[in-house]
This record gives sequence, structure tokens and C-alpha cells, in this order.
Amino acid sequence: MKTFVTESTFAEIAAAGLDHVRIPYSYWAVQTYGADPYVFRTSWRYMLRSIEYARRYGLRVNLDLHTLAGSQNGWKHSGRQGIVRWFNGTDGDLNAQRSLDMHDRLSEFSSSCLVSLEMLALMFEARMVSTDPPLMDVSIS
Repeated sequence: MKTFVTESTFAEIAAAGLDHVRIPYSYWAVQTYGADPYVFRTSWRYMLRSIEYARRYGLRVNLDLHTLAGSQNGWKHSGRQGIVRWFNGTDGDLNAQRSLDMHDRLSEFSSSCLVSLEMLALMFEARMVSTDPPLMDVSIS
């Protein structure tokens, strides 16, 4: 990010007559959990810097959540390749609650921003497929 997207990128976007930017981010920008292999809040600083650049150049922002705890699609860009464990498996309920908690925090953050956050995307590319029954809790209480 230090050299891939810079302040001049935002200046060029504004100079081209565009008025919105989409800023993708990962859940670990906001919070990490237990054995997560991610560095906490490093990407948060880059996200804040991008929001500041957008504000400086009059651009509106779409914050686009690309990952959720457990992975919402099992693809590499979701932070974890393999089985979708966002809503199923032993941590499915916990990961679902973590998502809600994170969205609460981001809603509070976005309401206090000095930039126009036009959109706060809830999830990027959810994989809508059947889940493997052994990963689901099918007990009835």
C-alpha cells in the first residue's frame, strides 16, 4: 500500500472527474481473534489513510468488507482458503456474532467520519452453496 496506492492516486481519481472510491478491507483491520495469523490493525492504518486522502480530494467512499471471520466463501482473497466456516462448523455461531459486532463498530466509526461514507458493504462475495453436513450443527433443542 505504501507505494501501490498513494495520495497521488486519489488526486488522479478526482482529477479524472470521478467522485467515489471503493476501499476494500479485511475483518482483521478491525479485530483479530485467538489464533488468527493476521497482524492486528496494520491494515486499519492504511484504511484510515485512504479515507483521509478521499476526504482531502472530495471523494465519497465505499468501504467494502472483503473478509469475515471463518471465511464467507473459502477462496484465498477471503483470508482463508478451504471450507466456509463463517456461518457453520464449530465456530459458525461465534463467527456470525463476530460479524455483527464488527459491523456495529464500523457503523459507529462511519457515523463519526469527516468524509462521506456513501456505502458500508456488509460482505464481499458470499459463497451461496450447500454446506457439508458434518460441519453443521443439526441438533434440535
